[in-house]
Amino acid sequence: MSLAKLEEMNTWSDIEESDVTTRQAILPGMWVHLMKNLESGEKKYRSRWVVRGDQQKTNLSLSDTFAPVSQISSL
Repeated sequence: MSLAKLEEMNTWSDIEESDVTTRQAILPGMWVHLMKNLESGEKKYRSRWVVRGDQQKTNLSLSDTFAPVSQISSL
């Protein structure tokens, strides 16, 4: 997928560093490159940009997931 196509689909947008508050952090990213061997014997190359999650603050509980739950009687 080309960068123009990603921009057309509005999958991301640039922000100014001045728009980020002091309580927020901008995490760095990196490219991950994969080479897949298809059943036909061909090779397929894939790349994606990922955020470096290992750079996050460790005192935050990011593994907890919260979801709203309702009772049957309230429906």
